[in-house]
Amino acid sequence: MDNCIQENLNRTWEVYGLSFSSPCGFISPLLSGNTSPEFTYDIFCGVAAWTASQWESSRLLARSPGSPENRVEVRQWQDEVWIKFEQTACFIIRPKEIVCFIEIDDLRAVAEIDFLDAVIPMYMEMAGTPVLHASAVEVDGNAVIFTSSTGGGKSILAGGLAKRGAGFITDDVAAFTRFSSTYHIFPGYPQLRLWPDAAECLFGNRHHECIDQDWQKHRSFVNDWAEFRGASCPVGAVYILEKQETANDRVSIRPLKGHKKIITCLQNSPAFSALDIQAKADRIDFFAGLMSRIPVKQLSFPKDFERFEDVLDEIERDVRQGRA
Repeated sequence: MDNCIQENLNRTWEVYGLSFSSPCGFISPLLSGNTSPEFTYDIFCGVAAWTASQWESSRLLARSPGSPENRVEVRQWQDEVWIKFEQTACFIIRPKEIVCFIEIDDLRAVAEIDFLDAVIPMYMEMAGTPVLHASAVEVDGNAVIFTSSTGGGKSILAGGLAKRGAGFITDDVAAFTRFSSTYHIFPGYPQLRLWPDAAECLFGNRHHECIDQDWQKHRSFVNDWAEFRGASCPVGAVYILEKQETANDRVSIRPLKGHKKIITCLQNSPAFSALDIQAKADRIDFFAGLMSRIPVKQLSFPKDFERFEDVLDEIERDVRQGRA
């Protein structure tokens, strides 16, 4: 097998509170790791990750909705977890190793995002770390978290608040831990991924670039325009996002109560459906504890960007009122 992206030495990187070692170079601005790596990562080009018979005999854990050409499947074979991203990359997760397989080197940039924002969260969930599909900023020492499905607005809201002075924590992946009775979120890495219209709203023609010519999303390096918070941060509030159809719809923020807030958050847990019964029970218990201690609110706002600054004003006002 030929390693297609290699440096001279293994380096240790850190993301979401997790260290790993790799000989690969990364486009994304990852932090250097300061602890012993928990796994190794490598990427290979032009070879198959598994045989067709192995794939058919493996056990299906989860499958994303949508058309077959955009499908993501998660399967288990013996002690390995396999993740297949149609048309981009295949990954094998082992207890101390993650390996990526791509057909051509041109897929490197997209495979890197798959690894950082989908495969590592799956690895962490399988190891017992709770993860949400969410973005977050730090305001006065506490993490303000936005969670939603894909396209729900979490990245642009986090980016908008970071441009106003909030500390940027993470985009798309929020990994949690508990210290005694306090819940914390780990930092991701200083990069924001946005749909083209959201990138245009935030930056105009500056501070963003297309990740891949066949993929619509753009990337923006946060350190060019905001401050990155590279340490864990106590959770202050969680906002569950809901886009309204027209600009005439009002911006509203209301508390969520009871089981609804837990169920809604679990719907935004990227690996929940792939977990076994005990792990699912542990995850429900964790988020029930988290949400009994911090405010969880529904944020409804127009889906276009005409009132974007008004939405940010309402969030900042609500955060200030929560501290009062």
